[in-house]
Amino acid sequence: MLAESRLARLAEEVEVKRKGLLAPPRRPAWNSLLRPPQPTRPWTGPLTGPTPPIPILGPGRTLLVREERPARALEILRANANTFSRVVLVSQRPPDVPEIPPGRRLELVVAAGGGAETATGGRLGPGEIGGRLREPTESPGGALVYVDALEFLVSEYSLDTTLKFVHWLVMQVESTGSALLVSFDRRALDLKEMSILERAFATVF
Repeated sequence: MLAESRLARLAEEVEVKRKGLLAPPRRPAWNSLLRPPQPTRPWTGPLTGPTPPIPILGPGRTLLVREERPARALEILRANANTFSRVVLVSQRPPDVPEIPPGRRLELVVAAGGGAETATGGRLGPGEIGGRLREPTESPGGALVYVDALEFLVSEYSLDTTLKFVHWLVMQVESTGSALLVSFDRRALDLKEMSILERAFATVF
């Protein structure tokens, strides 16, 4: 029965095969073959990009620069130093800024064993540093306060005390028409703590 069924359909299958062989060849899709290649996106290399312009620190501005070592913040400091009557440097190693005359520059050297070292060798904590910052920030023309010692203050006085000092300093420069520039290594804090610090500043780089 299977053989008879196969033989009965054999003529139909042969006819279908014959028609397929005699049919004209199918035309290729020349449109897709002849379409010009699409332009490729040029390789731009690593996403470094150009160096952003140096920001202008006007009265009341606060800026946090996230960097492992003070570099970009020093460029901003030098570019904005002449905008204010005084420049205050709060640092373990005050940067070399010969373009700022000593008469316009106040250095508070932060050292181990205390907050900042005075001219007489005394030690100042964050509260005393704030006291030393009142006079230059409240003077006519204000002051540009540069700080790159927050990591030390965090390790010496705790994060909570340092954040209180930062918030006070931000309010002080905003209310006196001064400006605050801070260089900070983000590796000194975890993600949550760094977020709290960043929110204290109007601008973060």
